[in-house]
Amino acid sequence: MHFINIICLPFAGGNKHSLRFLEKEFRPEMRYISFDSPGKGVRAAEKLLTNLNEIVDDFYLQIIPYLSSNYVLYGHSMGGKICYLLLKKIILEGKQMPLHVFFSGCQAPSISLKNTLGAELPHEEFIDHLRSFGGMPEEIINDKDSLDYFLPIIRADFIATQNHIYKKTKPFKIPISILTGSEEAFAEKNLVKWKKETSSSVNFYVLQGNHFFIYDNGKQMADLFYKSLKKFL
Repeated sequence: MHFINIICLPFAGGNKHSLRFLEKEFRPEMRYISFDSPGKGVRAAEKLLTNLNEIVDDFYLQIIPYLSSNYVLYGHSMGGKICYLLLKKIILEGKQMPLHVFFSGCQAPSISLKNTLGAELPHEEFIDHLRSFGGMPEEIINDKDSLDYFLPIIRADFIATQNHIYKKTKPFKIPISILTGSEEAFAEKNLVKWKKETSSSVNFYVLQGNHFFIYDNGKQMADLFYKSLKKFL
């Protein structure tokens, strides 16, 4: 049996377990792989990073052992931007490229997020802002200790994401799939621009839900992944 490693990069504030719900939906040939970045999960004691390139460099060092076998990249929201930059670094370093890259809840990387994520908002406004995304459970918002733990992590990730400056480079030659939620407020033109990033195929899928539609569509996502990868299995 052939195996494909699915290297998953989480959203802002997430850790290596944030996308693990997909693991139970994957076929036996699809292996869930994920990591923590500094300040999160098992690395909570380390200093949080607020520079996206530094976060990408950290993830790159962690995935090197997986780059000599069949693998794909997947990232949601901020994880999608990390995926894109990680792919660019893999190409730059001359490493084996992924079979496919999946992005969800993520506009094309050329779309600037400067001052759009609310990282600078005061405490209460920042909480309301997070509520609007639909990804912050009320039990965390209503628990001061949990909130005090997660808010600095999310702010750091938002700063890293919204301050990153896009640099146009040569399109890569890898097929990609773009998944969005039916209730996400992404302009179609900001999604179509993904076509400028690759000279290979681009598939677009819309699944029911808000920005965190992934949690209600795990099986559909796993099926989409398998559909794109079954020729390699």
